[in-house]
Amino acid sequence: MILISDAKQLRPDIRAPFSVALGDQTLLCEEILRMLPNKRMVVKGRWKGMPVVGKIYFGTRRAERYFQETLRGTRLLEKHHIRTPEILYSEGSNHLFVILFKYLKQTIDADDLFFATNAEPFIQQLALQHAKGLLHSDLHPHNYLATQEGLFVLDSQEVRQKGMPLPMADCLKNLGELLAQLSPTADDKLEKLLDVYLQGRKDLNTYDKKADWVRQLEHWQYLSRLKREKEKLKKIFRNATLFRAGKNKHFHYVCRKEYVSPEFISFLNAPDFWMDKGECLKDGNTCTVSKVSIDGRLFVVKRYNIKNWLHRLNRFFRSTRAAQYWKNAHRLELYRMPLPKPVALIEKRYGIFRGKAYYVSEFVSGDLLNRYLEHKISLEQKQRILQQIKIIFDCFLRLKLTHGDMKASNFIVHDQKVFMIDLDSIKRLTGQKRLLRALEKDKRRFLMNLKDSTLQEIFYSL
Repeated sequence: MILISDAKQLRPDIRAPFSVALGDQTLLCEEILRMLPNKRMVVKGRWKGMPVVGKIYFGTRRAERYFQETLRGTRLLEKHHIRTPEILYSEGSNHLFVILFKYLKQTIDADDLFFATNAEPFIQQLALQHAKGLLHSDLHPHNYLATQEGLFVLDSQEVRQKGMPLPMADCLKNLGELLAQLSPTADDKLEKLLDVYLQGRKDLNTYDKKADWVRQLEHWQYLSRLKREKEKLKKIFRNATLFRAGKNKHFHYVCRKEYVSPEFISFLNAPDFWMDKGECLKDGNTCTVSKVSIDGRLFVVKRYNIKNWLHRLNRFFRSTRAAQYWKNAHRLELYRMPLPKPVALIEKRYGIFRGKAYYVSEFVSGDLLNRYLEHKISLEQKQRILQQIKIIFDCFLRLKLTHGDMKASNFIVHDQKVFMIDLDSIKRLTGQKRLLRALEKDKRRFLMNLKDSTLQEIFYSL
């Protein structure tokens, strides 16, 4: 087993178990929970026979600064009696800085709790922080641990003391950053969620500005969503925590790391070969769609074809439609909207020029929406399906997005749940009039496929 005593020994490819020398004691690292190469890692292990979680900072000149900021933030939380894991050890040497926290057993995944409760326990916890004058500028469900005792703040590096209590403008901005992570389906509960926050702020004696606070909260929530989107979409075309990018003689690609295997790499190197031996779902002039099996899992591969030399010239200098699909799929995934999981993007390139491109997603079995609604199912079932479409329209309105090709055949129904496909035409329109016109066009396009007048009436009533 490797014994680490210097930051230079913590290479990105290190695997557990390994040990870290801490003075006259040793930290046994049994599992790497998170790794940011040349920055920090979070490990689960044992120290003095006790289970611990360790944060190890290394590799940059800022390592000591991050180490000190985490210590300061944790002590601020402890000072104000806000739950955070207890520090058992903190020390640094040889450019290696370590903090060991008492291990706490998770009773429910924080992400699941956040979305199942519309973030109410997190809002109550945030209200307590604000009442104590604390500002946490990195609010994510995974920065909390849900235990039987309640929520614990895990990542305290971004906690600052800003005054007591925190100014209301800062509170609403911070709360908006938290609520931006909810699905747009929760937006109609915004006033109720503000009430949850205000109930936790015993220091606030007036509610006469509540209507103005709701407007401010909507504003900060929207801006925070744009910021999160921008940060997310910067990472999806390059090597990152979740993605692996690469190239070979013919193709550039990026894919989700969880799917990488020798067989999947073989597919990335020769997508046409795999499509030919798969099941053809559509063979059109502009695109070809196949279902392929890789590592025993089913995927859908959509190839955007080049029709002729003029079409090739037209697409040479533009982002490929597959890249637009990849971008929009991750944008909607961020808002927990229903779509087959995006898996990979493959592009044929000639220097800076682009040719054929491929979008890969997980396969979702089911019927296209227009065919599903023709089946002999009850009117109540049809109404439930159309209600899901209505919710999708509502989400697009709240996110200021337009689909651009909202036909019924661009939805799949699987197990009574609607999934969106063909997302390469989605755009954001900030002007309210333009947005409403575009969404009205989407609605008309969708209704064209609902030939049954009863279904049209149901959809209009929704």
